Formats: sequence, C-alpha cells, structure tokens
Amino acid sequence: MSSRASLSGGIIKLSDLLTQLEEMRGPNAYKITENDIEIAVKKMKVLGSGFNVFSIGSTKMVQSVPHELSTDHLTVLTLVQNEDHITKSLIKQKLNWEDNRIDAIINIMLQSGIIWIDSVEGQEDQYWFMTF
Repeated sequence: MSSRASLSGGIIKLSDLLTQLEEMRGPNAYKITENDIEIAVKKMKVLGSGFNVFSIGSTKMVQSVPHELSTDHLTVLTLVQNEDHITKSLIKQKLNWEDNRIDAIINIMLQSGIIWIDSVEGQEDQYWFMTF
C-alpha cells in the first residue's frame, strides 16, 4: 500500500483496500472483512502509526499517512465525492468560502498529496483526488 499511498495522499476507500488485500493474500487465505480492517486500524492507532478510518458521506475511508484531517479537508472530500474533479470556483460556489480559506486548504492538500493539480493554459486549475 505504500507505493499507492504516494499516489493518493495516503487515503483509500475501505472497500478498495479490502480488494487489494484479498488480491495480495490470494484465494486460499482466510477471508477478511471490512470490519476486520477497521478493528486492525483501530488497534494500530495506539502505536501512533497514522492509520485512521473515517467516513465521507456513506463511504468509509482509510488514512495511512500521519497527517491531521481537519473539518475543511473532510468538507472538500465530501464535495468531490460527487465530482470527477473540483476547482476553486466550484468550492466557492458550493461552500460559499472566502478565497483565502480555499487557497489554504488546497495548498495543504496539494502538499500532502491528497490532491493533484491539472493546469491548462487559459483554464481554471482543476484538482483531482486519486482516491475517488
């Protein structure tokens, strides 16, 4: 999962993680469930490993890198759940946030690798979330 973490900012859908684990373990391995993963992640939290399970709407997500997700992170992640990508103007339109708040959260998410930027000359920058 570490190579994938660099592509997704360390956030993955719980269902996708389960699929990846099943593929790695092979068909003869003991069957695991999403609940098993949640229990394992909760146990690892006491070690300060950076693992966490959280929800975006009805989708459970696993965080595998140590950075704090604020309510602004979660709000933007909830917004992008229904979009292929987002723009600053979409965030402003949907959330009615000021430009400095939008810039701050976008910059943090870019630095942590949660989002990727797609810049096309003459167009507004688009921000893509590899998790969704």
